[in-house]
Amino acid sequence: LREWLFWHFSVGISIVFMRWEGPRDADQLAALDGPQRCGRLVLTNLPRGKHSGGFNAVMMRQLKFTQSALDLARARGCAFLVHLDDDEILFPRRPGRDLCEVLRRHVGSSTKCVHFANLEALFPYTRETRRPFSREGVRFRSKRHVLYVNGKSAANLGSPGDIYCSGVHHFCRFDRSFAPPDPVYGLHDDSSGCVDPSCCVQEDDAVVLHFDSPSFMEWWQKFFTRAQARMQEQDLEEMKAFPFKRDSVEVCRDKDATMVMQKNVYCMYRCLPGRAKETFDDRVTGAEIAKRFRAAVAAVRQGGDARAVGAGPDLEGASDNGNSAAAASAETPVDSRATLSGYRALQVGDTSSPAAGSTAGCASGRAGDADAAAAAVSISSTASIACMSAASRGDGETKVFATPASAAQVTRKQLSPAAAPVPAPQVLPTIPPRPAAAAAS
Repeated sequence: LREWLFWHFSVGISIVFMRWEGPRDADQLAALDGPQRCGRLVLTNLPRGKHSGGFNAVMMRQLKFTQSALDLARARGCAFLVHLDDDEILFPRRPGRDLCEVLRRHVGSSTKCVHFANLEALFPYTRETRRPFSREGVRFRSKRHVLYVNGKSAANLGSPGDIYCSGVHHFCRFDRSFAPPDPVYGLHDDSSGCVDPSCCVQEDDAVVLHFDSPSFMEWWQKFFTRAQARMQEQDLEEMKAFPFKRDSVEVCRDKDATMVMQKNVYCMYRCLPGRAKETFDDRVTGAEIAKRFRAAVAAVRQGGDARAVGAGPDLEGASDNGNSAAAASAETPVDSRATLSGYRALQVGDTSSPAAGSTAGCASGRAGDADAAAAAVSISSTASIACMSAASRGDGETKVFATPASAAQVTRKQLSPAAAPVPAPQVLPTIPPRPAAAAAS
């Protein structure tokens, strides 16, 4: 959680909308405290009660939360909103470039959806880790993913007219996530989400890095929860499409399965060296990410901004097995000029004026408001980037009940088998008022 927030604030996220499911431990409370007091984290708790851990139910909760965050972000004047999971980071490909710069060219356009491709992390085996995102030995699979391959997107909140989720991977001018497929809508109704060029454009200057199950215990916790869920037809279809999910659920359900058997499944799909003939991205590596983390931490320490929300992750001397502890400073005074990590990010439309960065998610607007979450991320803030999330630490994904009618459409959108207010910065072009979006049901 601390690394996730630190990263996204350091690359320009302004505000994070997060929905949390389950209890929070002392370290999580400390990590969340500073950003909340600075007004850069809007935290919502899922009501207590039993919530399905099935794949489709989780996606439904993500979808509903993301849709509600669109209105929250737009009401705050945010320019973009990005939906990310708590095991994903948005990574600018060019060193020294932040997300505001990446998204700048989309400001004022009629594009609804700015789409980013995704790469899939493979890890050196470790039982547990405190550093899911900053280990140097990680590589990124660029082909033959074992999980989703259809990327994630930023909603362009400054575009005229309404904007809706199109599954959890895209956004669209049409409200189609809860409607049966209709050929009249063409590519707006694609099985992976809206890919119509009038709505959705590909942005290649940043990529979503997916760190699913960075340690054995995180894999076990996630899939043990899934294994206990009452699976619906859509969940069974998903497991057919993704053998990794199927094999993980089955071995966690098997009462006779040994730890070795469970470890074998985990390692086969999530650990290096990977399968035969793996293809890895040559430019995006764990070493490069760790280097950027260290640079961000150094910038924080030199500028003294870390006191805003606590120090960033302790990367010096931390071993690759993730046993290093991140420094926490919940009692430190709040500095509204600083980001979660204190790392400065340039605001959109003003490359000369540093503004507080934010973490989690990808969007562009005023730097200084950020939002992070465990299953969905949105970016929102006045003329800034905002991040929104619909999930929490626990199993890494949002949990929401889905009715049979709506579940089918969400599954269709998701299944894509691998084959203290902040001083206002310069404001972006005025965002026209938007009628309230139709509530998802």
